[in-house]
Amino acid sequence: MNEFDASDIFGNSFQMNSINISQVNNDQQEQKEHSLDEKIYKLQDQIDIVNEELEKTLKNLNEKPIYYSKELDKISNTILEAQNFADEQLEIQQEEFDKELNLTKKQHDGEIEECRANMNGYLKENEKMFDTRKELIYLGEKTKEVDLERKMNANQNEYLEKIENDQRVNDQKMILQKVKTSEYTNQINLLSKEILSIQSSRRAIENEQRLQMNELMERINMSVKDHEMNLNKMKKEMEDRNYHFDQHVISLRSMVDKEKCKFELDIQLIDKKFQNMKEIYKMTIKRGNSQLHCLKTDMETQQRSIDNASKNEIEFKNKSREQLVRTQNLHKELKQHYEINQHIQNEIMKLGYENQVSMNELQKYSVQSSRNSNYTSKRSIFKH
Repeated sequence: MNEFDASDIFGNSFQMNSINISQVNNDQQEQKEHSLDEKIYKLQDQIDIVNEELEKTLKNLNEKPIYYSKELDKISNTILEAQNFADEQLEIQQEEFDKELNLTKKQHDGEIEECRANMNGYLKENEKMFDTRKELIYLGEKTKEVDLERKMNANQNEYLEKIENDQRVNDQKMILQKVKTSEYTNQINLLSKEILSIQSSRRAIENEQRLQMNELMERINMSVKDHEMNLNKMKKEMEDRNYHFDQHVISLRSMVDKEKCKFELDIQLIDKKFQNMKEIYKMTIKRGNSQLHCLKTDMETQQRSIDNASKNEIEFKNKSREQLVRTQNLHKELKQHYEINQHIQNEIMKLGYENQVSMNELQKYSVQSSRNSNYTSKRSIFKH
């Protein structure tokens, strides 16, 4: 009875120890499985984050060509607006020049008409003076005829009158005739002097008008030459501005083409990197799935080995060691995957920075082209 109790106690103690060992091993295995599950979840979260970043990168890559095409359209529209503005300013300047030329012609035509009117007035005055001179000459001739008639009448009266009064009347008439003749002669001399002074003043006026006409014609010719020179100068300046503007547009287009080629090359490089990242991601997923499958297989094997631990404790320890080694290797691989994911994130950030630099360069070129076009247009306006 005592031997049976001792054997029972020994068996119960051995069974309790084996149960405690199995419980400890189960707890350790559960902790390891829990840590592995956490690592797997973390790896899956990192893979999801990488997928989101890759999707964002793809979306940005698909949107950037559209954005750059819109920027190029804006630049081309700015160039067309600047060219239209330059054409409008040229038309406005041409209209102002034509108005000024027509106004100058009207002013000169008015001065010419005024000079012609003055000339016609002077000619009319000269004609009036000439008519006055004719009338004076006619009066002088009439005076002579009257004198002759009076003489004849006087002679007839002398023969008719008495001889006594003839001599006295004759003398008086002769005296009166001499006085009248002297008066008429003085009047004729005064009128002749006035006519000569009027003719001299007329010649002076004609000479002055001729000088004024010559001076006015010289002014008109000089103003026409100045306007022609200014017009040629403006045309030359417009040709120079158009040439420089065309050169500037060509240089801008070449720069835009270069940037477009560079952007296409960058897109190709980014596409290649993205394809490589996809391959790396696929390999990582494939390797993770295989490792997860191996881990599940090992866990199942370990579970079976745990069930048979009481029978084969040495085999369990060896498998536990192998499992520990595999777990360490899996930890190393997870670390490598984390480094690969970190490298992918760095590449994504680098690509984002390069895309931002390209966008800034294009914005810089677009702003510079708009400023240059506005500067050339404003310069053409203020210069004239």
